[in-house]
Amino acid sequence: MKRFIFFLISALVFYGCGTTTKQQVKSAQELKYKKILVMPFTEGTEAQRSFANDAFLQELSTFLEIQIVGKGQVNTQFIQDLSIPHPESYGAIDFSNNLQGNNRRQKIAEKFSADGIVFGSFFIDGEEVALYIQMVDMKTGGLTLSFSKESVMKNKEDQEAIKSLAKTCAQKVVEHIKDNVIITRFYRD
Repeated sequence: MKRFIFFLISALVFYGCGTTTKQQVKSAQELKYKKILVMPFTEGTEAQRSFANDAFLQELSTFLEIQIVGKGQVNTQFIQDLSIPHPESYGAIDFSNNLQGNNRRQKIAEKFSADGIVFGSFFIDGEEVALYIQMVDMKTGGLTLSFSKESVMKNKEDQEAIKSLAKTCAQKVVEHIKDNVIITRFYRD
């Protein structure tokens, strides 16, 4: 019996000393851009760009993993307070990584807690309608997204073409947001 207990204890000690466990690496993933500020679209007639902006925001808000901040709060007065030299046609360059851009992003940060700023310019040329979208990283001022989409309108009041174009652009922005993640790695023993 003593031999059996000695053998059992030896086996347990040997088994315990002989195991090699690998360090487990776990990771967590989260969106880099969780809060988005969409600036009012520029160019085009006021009615058309407002309609495009509303359709864009509506489609963007269907992506529930992000929060759209500043809806209805970014108005003409707020844009003028940012000291943009051409408030009727501002864009991502006015918020880039330079002294003025940094100051403008700081003013936005004081009012809205955003991770990214989206800009849109709406253009009509005959039957062609285009939407040019840019996105700026709030912290760095770097341009993270820039693209344009075009469509053909049946007539100058073809709101379905504008709405479809705005939705397509919003979906591309959502894809960009989904692709920009922060991966946090932590170890377990």
